[in-house]
Order: sequence, then C-alpha cells, then structure tokens
Amino acid sequence: MNVSIKEIAEACKGSKEIEFSRDFTKVRRVDNKALPEQTGSLKKREAKADSKKPEESKVEEDVDEEVMRDEKADEEYKVNWKSIEEMIKTKFDMLKVVYTRADKYEGDLAISSFRLNKKQFAELAVLAGEDIDGKKFDFAETKGEELKDFWQAQGNHF
Repeated sequence: MNVSIKEIAEACKGSKEIEFSRDFTKVRRVDNKALPEQTGSLKKREAKADSKKPEESKVEEDVDEEVMRDEKADEEYKVNWKSIEEMIKTKFDMLKVVYTRADKYEGDLAISSFRLNKKQFAELAVLAGEDIDGKKFDFAETKGEELKDFWQAQGNHF
C-alpha cells in the first residue's frame, strides 16, 4: 500500500468519528469515545491462542487498573513491587499483573482483563490492610476519569 500518513489524515479530514494528533501519527475516536460492542465471534482466535498457550498460563493480556496505597508511608520506605506481585500471584492465582508504576505513597497495577477471573479481581479491588513486607496496603479499582487520566499521563496514549 503506497499511501502516506498525511494522505490518510487528509482523507479523514472533517470526520465526525475520528481525530488525529498534531503530527498526524496517532488517531483516536472523537472525545475518546469507547469502542462499539463486538459483533462477531472470536472462536477461531481463541482456539489459536489456546493452542499456543502454555499449561500454566491462566490469564492473558489486556489491561484493567488497580490503585494501591501505602497507609504507613514513611520518608525512607520504598515499595518492593516484586513482593506485591508475589502476594497477588499467591492469593489470586487467576490474575496476572502486567504493569506496575508508583510514586512514594501510591501506585498502579495493571491486571490483565483477558479471561479475567472477575471474582478474584473483585476480591483484590477491595483488599485492605494487606501486610506486605511489614507495611499495610489497600487496593481499589481505578475507574472513569481517573483511569482515563492515568493512561493519558502514564501510558503515553493519545
């Protein structure tokens, strides 16, 4: 296909459905509107993914957010993300952490939403006072504008 990015952007100029970044390298739905519901079947795709998936793998990738806060944050404490991920792997064996990011007092975990175990996710989303390496942590699901703001700031999404 010999069509340039600028030609595509020019062809879509005036669209009420999509918009481009200033440099025309990124595209999104107007007002960052959610995608429409899926209408087709993923059976063929799921069968192919199942055939390639190792036996131990219980969850694959796509992302939902979890926010974590250290209740007793002190000036010198640094979160040990490996310990947090290990706790999740141990207590919530059907969830997969695919991303972590934090500052001194709170952070974010991305939990895979592909074949998400909703019961375990709901349990993690309300987990409070969890002792990890001698510190207490609370977990809560990030939603709405806060989730959108997170991905725009941290995920480098347009």
